[in-house]
Amino acid sequence: TGARCLVDVFVERWKAHPKHIDLDKDRKSGGKGPLIGENDRLRENEKAPVNGEKPLGDQYVAIARTFNFVSKSIKCVKEQSIKYSMLGAIQAARKFIYIEDQYLWNFDAAEAIGKALQNLQYVIILISHVDQVKSAANPDGGEWAHYTFMQVIKANCKEEHYDKVKVFHRVFKDTGGLGRHTYVHAKCWVFDDELAVIGSANCNRRGWESDSEVAAAIFDEKNPRNRRSFAQTLRMGLWSEHLGLTEDKVFNWLGGDKLWPAFGDERKKECSVVYYDIGLDKDPVWPIPQPSTTISWTTIDPGDGNLGGCGYTPTEV
Repeated sequence: TGARCLVDVFVERWKAHPKHIDLDKDRKSGGKGPLIGENDRLRENEKAPVNGEKPLGDQYVAIARTFNFVSKSIKCVKEQSIKYSMLGAIQAARKFIYIEDQYLWNFDAAEAIGKALQNLQYVIILISHVDQVKSAANPDGGEWAHYTFMQVIKANCKEEHYDKVKVFHRVFKDTGGLGRHTYVHAKCWVFDDELAVIGSANCNRRGWESDSEVAAAIFDEKNPRNRRSFAQTLRMGLWSEHLGLTEDKVFNWLGGDKLWPAFGDERKKECSVVYYDIGLDKDPVWPIPQPSTTISWTTIDPGDGNLGGCGYTPTEV
């Protein structure tokens, strides 16, 4: 069913493209041929496997979306199920949250994380270094957004919980600096070794409110055949790669934050991450930056309320 939902998302968005009719014509008529996948779409109210298919594995998969197409001539239904699914997962977590993200500047997420810290042991975040995501038009907006993200967390939790949040960026093992295989393009969350969310939506306003995105939330039956869950297996593989540890060393989530380097620690040769102070500590590594004036932040990362100019407000699901 999860795979069929993904096919459904693709077909829906393909058919929303103004040129899809011409592209779907046969090759003799100048097209690319009929769209493959029409017969694989999830039928309305379809819950059970079709055509005698048997469920594979022990995982359940739910598909969430962001869709906020705005047009003067085409009326589309807005969907922000990724945003509300992620906020719900953050609120429900009771052990830890592990995040890999390209940008990390969705302040709704920061508020939710701050409020959830009282129930969590730790939050580990791996992101791209700001030097890897800045541009000529946005030279310092990333620093401002990262700093603000951390200040929003602090504003929504008690000071005793500040040190539960730890942020890191990757480095090239041979040099300890930025370089090959250090850019984080992932959009991946693991909650309590029970739920994993993988998709195309960054933790920013675009990903959760205004772009076209899709994400899969994957969870297992309880104690699936007495083996590791998908979420735990995913986390272990990622931590093993980043920390340079064997998987048996990262098996248990409890105390897992102690495996990650602390501020000021000398990096071990096999470790590919370093502590990244982006404003949560009492003495940040830079003064409070301001966003770039070259281009507005709402243009760089537009939210739901910054899509104007077309004379149409989408209908919300």
